[in-house]
Amino acid sequence: MDLQLQIYSAKKRLASAALESGRKPGEIAILYATKYASAHQIALLAAIEPRAAIGENRVQDAEKKFEELARLLGQGKFRAMEKHFIGNLQSNKARQAVGLFDCIQSVDSVGLAGKISRCAAEQGKTMRIYVEVNNGEKSKQGASFAGLEALVPAIRALPSLRLAGLMGMGIEGDLGVTRAFFRKLCSAAGKYGLKTSMGMSGDFEAAIEEGSDMVRLGRAVFAGPDGK
Repeated sequence: MDLQLQIYSAKKRLASAALESGRKPGEIAILYATKYASAHQIALLAAIEPRAAIGENRVQDAEKKFEELARLLGQGKFRAMEKHFIGNLQSNKARQAVGLFDCIQSVDSVGLAGKISRCAAEQGKTMRIYVEVNNGEKSKQGASFAGLEALVPAIRALPSLRLAGLMGMGIEGDLGVTRAFFRKLCSAAGKYGLKTSMGMSGDFEAAIEEGSDMVRLGRAVFAGPDGK
C-alpha cells in the first residue's frame, strides 16, 4: 500500500479514537517507529511530513540509517526530523545515542540516566528522556511503579537532562490488562507532571482512549494491508 495512504489511514484511526474519548486528535503526537523501515522509506515519510518524529531501536542500525538519510535528504531536512531512541539502551552505547538522538525513551535506572547525563554534558546538550515503566512482564525491561517514587526525583536532580515523560508497552494479546496498565501509567505521569508515550500499532487506539500523549506507530504505517 502507498505510504501516504498508510499514514492517512493511521491518522484517521487516531482521530476516531481521540474523538470517541472526547479528545482532540491534535493533542496526540505520532512517533513513527522506523526499526523495519529503510532509509528510502523514511525519506518518503520526510517528503510527506518534513518535521516527522522517528524512533529507532538499535544504535548501530540507526547510525548507518541516519548517514544514508542525511545523504538522501540533505543535512537541513534531516535535522528537521526529530529522532527518538526507543529500544533497550546499553550503558556502553549511551555516548553514541546522545550524539544521534534528540530523545531517549527507554531509561529505566538512575545509573543509566547518570551515564546519559554525563555524556550529554560532554557534548554540550540537554537530553530529553522518558522513564520506561515495566508492564508487569518479567521478560521486559522498565522501572516498577513503586520505584518511580525514588527514580523520578533522582533523575530530575541530574544535570543536562530533561525528564519529559513515562513510556510503556502494552501486553500483546491481552487488551484488558494492557488498558489497565495504560490507565496506571497515565495516573503516574499525572502525579509527576509528565507526558506519556504508550500505544503501538496493535493497541494505539486503546492507548489514546486511556489518555496517551504519544503513540509509536511502525507496522500500521510501514506495512501493507497483509501485515508484511
